[in-house]
Amino acid sequence: MQLDKAAAFFAVQTVADALSSDDKRMSVEQAAQGIIDLVNDHMVRDLRVMSVERGKARIGFTLVSFGGAGCLHV
Repeated sequence: MQLDKAAAFFAVQTVADALSSDDKRMSVEQAAQGIIDLVNDHMVRDLRVMSVERGKARIGFTLVSFGGAGCLHV
């Protein structure tokens, strides 16, 4: 699948515009970084649920990344 750069830029620009205020403008890059940070936070929370909260120690396990953007988040 090929990325439509213009559509991706427009989508993130929409987020940046929604998060901007009259006195402070958010850039597309800042909005994109915020999206990545939010996704990473949710992934960490889910990993914690699947491991620590189920009584499994994280020591001795290996985290393996795969998929489209797996390595970006790891």
